[in-house]
Amino acid sequence: MLDMRNEDDNLDYYINNLPDSVIAEARVETYNFHSEITSLYESCVKTILHQGLYQSRRLLISCILYQLCIQLHFIFHWSSKARDFVVCCLSVFFGVMAMSDIYSDILFLALSVIIGLLFVTFCLMQISLRVHQQVLGKYTSFVTVLFIITTEVFLQDSESWNRMRGIMLLISMKVISYSFDAERSEADSLCVLEYFSYVFHPGTLVFGPWISLDDYRDSIRFQIPFKMTWALSIFKNFTLAITCLIISTCFASHLFIDPTNPYVPSLLPFIANNWMQAYSIAISFHFSHYYICYLSVVTNQLSGCGYNNRFTPSATSKKFSGGKLASMRRYNWLDYKVTNPLSVEIPRSMSNVVVAWNIPTSWWLKNYVFKTFRHLGVFPAILSVYIASAMLHGISIYLSLVLCSLAIYTYVEEVLRAKLARRLDCSYIKARTNEPYNLRRVPIYAHVFNFLWILVNIMHLSYLGSLFGNDANENGHYSFYHTFSKLSNLNFFSHILVVFFYIISCLL
Repeated sequence: MLDMRNEDDNLDYYINNLPDSVIAEARVETYNFHSEITSLYESCVKTILHQGLYQSRRLLISCILYQLCIQLHFIFHWSSKARDFVVCCLSVFFGVMAMSDIYSDILFLALSVIIGLLFVTFCLMQISLRVHQQVLGKYTSFVTVLFIITTEVFLQDSESWNRMRGIMLLISMKVISYSFDAERSEADSLCVLEYFSYVFHPGTLVFGPWISLDDYRDSIRFQIPFKMTWALSIFKNFTLAITCLIISTCFASHLFIDPTNPYVPSLLPFIANNWMQAYSIAISFHFSHYYICYLSVVTNQLSGCGYNNRFTPSATSKKFSGGKLASMRRYNWLDYKVTNPLSVEIPRSMSNVVVAWNIPTSWWLKNYVFKTFRHLGVFPAILSVYIASAMLHGISIYLSLVLCSLAIYTYVEEVLRAKLARRLDCSYIKARTNEPYNLRRVPIYAHVFNFLWILVNIMHLSYLGSLFGNDANENGHYSFYHTFSKLSNLNFFSHILVVFFYIISCLL
């Protein structure tokens, strides 16, 4: 009996000390899809589903209560000053309530930084409005970026700043757009109540998306009709948000058998190499972003924004009162989008990826950054867009590298495909074309070319997406070694390929 126990102990010791590569190969041979799915559901899906619903509860409730209060204030015939004061108080209160669910342990720090930024920029805008209004937007943009970088440098708690990075980006976008709108307006002074209520809008404060000042004003000045399409849109986007969260956490990160951790369940019976791991990390990061985007649509629409507002032709030619104007509007809740996952996962061109990744942010970058630097040329303007985005994210080596790489990739692809289109007299192989994609008219070689370029762009996104693994937080956002080692594992193939494409474009 004792000998049998010793043999069992020796067998367990032998199995536990097998190399991970041997265990991974054994898992391929004994792979069972049903058991893998069951294991993922029991260990991951149920937990993530519960956490996703639980953690967003206060944010959703604050957006609902905010909109109920906004609708109630239409009953009272208040003056414009009284209305602005009430709306500002409601927006700040419910905005802080929404933040308290996500930033409960660093709420005081986050509010101190936000209020400090708003106070400094509002004073600057008031002074610039009287002294030199033509550069109000540029001054405010510079001070906003400087404030973010200075705060990050002098803030001792880097972990807290990394958590605040997203909300500070959204607030900075609102501050900069507000300053440019003030620069282009004919107003002699700015309203501090409107400024604070716009920034603290609970539906867009935590997860976004960015909304324009005009859209915000419409949401509080007009009584918006909430129809069945509004409820359907909220249900659709919330379902998509939870689905993307589950895919990101439970499925995308478990596509292949991890050779360094072979006991983790996987969806496919393949041992992951470096490129497979990069693709898995990139897909997981993409769907975590889609989760945020779809949830932002829910919070935005719950708070009364987030619709495609279209005027009828007669509505733009006549002057109406507020109620009449509101009745002429069409609120297409179901058509409102923040992201387009299909254009990212099947990337026909990098320019399509950049736009589809976050549609409101893309519009903001085009109108407030690209057009500002357009006089310098196309490439400097494109580079300025990505540099501005990187600076608003704060000091981050890997984010700056990813964004600058995307700028170069986009420009090289645009130039190369445009030159090839002229040489072959086929506009369908351009990165962006205005001609309808008629399958019968498009040559076969154009289909093949576009398909191959989709594969190239998937490789690019996997290459850059490999930097967003879970180990990024462990090594720190400022670690050059982490970024270098991740890309060196893939032999810097993507950057080398882009250099090769650039040489070809110069020779054409």
